[in-house]
Amino acid sequence: MTSPRPREHEQPLLAGNGPTAEELKSKSRTVSFGILCLCVLVVNSTFSVLSPIFPQEALKRDIGTGVVGLIFSSYSWVNFAAAPMLGTAVQRGYLTRRTLLIIGLLVVTTGCLGFGLSAKIEHRLYFMLACFFLRIFQGLGCAAVDTASLGVVISLYRETDFLGTAMGLLESALSLGWVIGPVTGGFAADIGGFGLPFFLSGGAALVFCPILLWLLPTDEQGKENDDDQPETSLIALVTNPILAVLLACPVLMAAGFTFLDPVLGPHLSADGYSAGMVGAAFGVVSAVYAGLSPFTGWLSDRLGRLPIMIAGLLVVAASYLVLGPFPPLVPPLSATSAPLLWTSMVLLGLGSGCVLVPALPALLDATSTLGFNDSGMEDLLSGTVSGAFYLGGGAAPAIAGTINAVFGFGWACTGMGFLMLLQAVALLILLLFLRTPPSRARPAAKSPFHDSSQLPEHVDEEQPHDNGTYLAGEGAWDHRVPDPPESPRSPTARLAGPMLRRTSLSQPSFKRKRAAASQGPP
Repeated sequence: MTSPRPREHEQPLLAGNGPTAEELKSKSRTVSFGILCLCVLVVNSTFSVLSPIFPQEALKRDIGTGVVGLIFSSYSWVNFAAAPMLGTAVQRGYLTRRTLLIIGLLVVTTGCLGFGLSAKIEHRLYFMLACFFLRIFQGLGCAAVDTASLGVVISLYRETDFLGTAMGLLESALSLGWVIGPVTGGFAADIGGFGLPFFLSGGAALVFCPILLWLLPTDEQGKENDDDQPETSLIALVTNPILAVLLACPVLMAAGFTFLDPVLGPHLSADGYSAGMVGAAFGVVSAVYAGLSPFTGWLSDRLGRLPIMIAGLLVVAASYLVLGPFPPLVPPLSATSAPLLWTSMVLLGLGSGCVLVPALPALLDATSTLGFNDSGMEDLLSGTVSGAFYLGGGAAPAIAGTINAVFGFGWACTGMGFLMLLQAVALLILLLFLRTPPSRARPAAKSPFHDSSQLPEHVDEEQPHDNGTYLAGEGAWDHRVPDPPESPRSPTARLAGPMLRRTSLSQPSFKRKRAAASQGPP
């Protein structure tokens, strides 16, 4: 009788035939991320689906273009106000990302269906009020979806080397939604009238609710904060000098996108361009941004966030100075205005991707570097970045129209270009500050930093680089010995001291405390 095969020979065979736990986790992460990108694409298409059809419907009821503009802009202002509050709610544990995402999808669906039915309202005032309410309602839903989706992407890829790439793919999906919305909305309205585009987009958003309920785990990240660690507030983030400089980037880039909305069309029409060519000019910006965002995210993962953002700001500044053009450059550039138009549009899309895609990962690295280590910090940052983006997007058209009316198109674009240059200089100063190693000056004899017991333990060089490396690139904070702050009340001490101490260590603070406790008292 043949003896059975030993069990120790079966286990390697069975383990080798199937996927490993890490492979299953990676596949699940990829599927969840892909579905989330499609969801963001559909939701953001509802932002722009009104563009080709709503002004004509409003004109039938004798509603002026000024009111139509207010209805459109209310979406951005609601996002600006709601997104940081929603991020704070997730951070503090009142909501989970999964719950916020599903609620946002349901709100967007309801708003779309309401817009589709609003065509039945013939009364001018009632139609106007209904559209204001529905647009605000849509803005709340989109703020919830964007805030939750950013937090989910960070949770999926924060521990990998592909966070920047993932953010680039998500930004591509978002911008494709802006492009697809007007195209599908216009053709659907031609086929089925004013209501059909909203019914289609609302139904598509509703489909993702059960799929995401099944894919996304029930997370309770907002309730994991340590009892002895106070939660960071939104005010603490926006008043920190380093974080304020970084937060200015999404504000300016959103402004760079929408600054041209009220002024480029009339300027090109005066030069003999058709409406189709004007639309193509805007389409080039979105197409380049969507196509190159994953590459810029991948590049920021390899070269550091700040260098890519500085290069992007310089490219955007060049695009605006050429588009105007800068008045002293008018004689040599006037003969080639058509090639310069398309060149500036391509540069605007490319530079915007280089700044917007690494912005949230850079802020995430900076908060960790500065010691903001609350659980749920990524959710607060997601809401803050979304709000900052819509702040710039909502304010820029009004500012552009005013400057254009007073000073002309050339000086309006020149002002925006120099504003981008100023922000690039601010980031360059920040980059140089991050790359400056701590001073080797010897501290005072009675300083607690002079005691060798107060210095950090030796860190294994095989451990991965800290967040400062991702933020500033290779070579940031290579020195491991911290420099003592000048004074407990000094702003430099509050800013540079904790930063240098934090980035001089690869181990998180809770691991160092655990290691110290295990060694016992000296």
